[in-house]
Amino acid sequence: VVGKANGGVLFLDEVHRLPPEGQEMLFYLIDKGKYSSLGDEEKKSCEVLIICATSEDIDNVLLNTFTRRIPMNIKIPPLKDRTLEERYTLICEFFTTEAARIGKDIHVSQNTMRQLLLYECPGNVGQLKSDIQLGCANGFLNSLSLRGNSIEIHCTDFASHVNQGLLVYKNYAQEVDKLLKDDREICFTPKGQRSSIKEGDYSLPHNFYEGIENRMIELHRRGVLDNEIKLLM
Repeated sequence: VVGKANGGVLFLDEVHRLPPEGQEMLFYLIDKGKYSSLGDEEKKSCEVLIICATSEDIDNVLLNTFTRRIPMNIKIPPLKDRTLEERYTLICEFFTTEAARIGKDIHVSQNTMRQLLLYECPGNVGQLKSDIQLGCANGFLNSLSLRGNSIEIHCTDFASHVNQGLLVYKNYAQEVDKLLKDDREICFTPKGQRSSIKEGDYSLPHNFYEGIENRMIELHRRGVLDNEIKLLM
């Protein structure tokens, strides 16, 4: 990997997973601009810009000898430290992305928005995105059962840890309701604004919902009942 990045940028995500030996190899590369391939003692030169990312406290998970060689640290605030307005924008972006991926309108209930705004999300933005994708997948499955032209998303389409957000709603009711404005459900359309959030390795494949639909058709052909299909899916 280092050799392929020669003359360019090497991005290492979740760098805290590197064992101490791996961190030592990395700071040798930073110090000397040299590395050796696995099983090869010969040192090779490499000019590369290294960018590392971690969701952990670097003082607890990285060696001091490694962190001292990092010239710049940029700390991005976790989701819990961001404003509700920023979290609301992220939620809308993710639903817009899924509406475009599915090709159908997605109608989201007010209580769904409330719980997504308030539940504890230790996995930060990545977990928020994954939880919304799971909710949309469940809503999509329900729409296939009902032969609907749009998708209805409700609280019950999400995992139980997301539902916990409603338990603290009364503590943030005024701030949340100011964002939601009224009691109407929110509609996200495939023609909505293009998402500014880039797709990455943790994104669903573009044929994800098509796969769900094809699998459901196959199970119907086998004579499997709708309630059993939901359990299987």
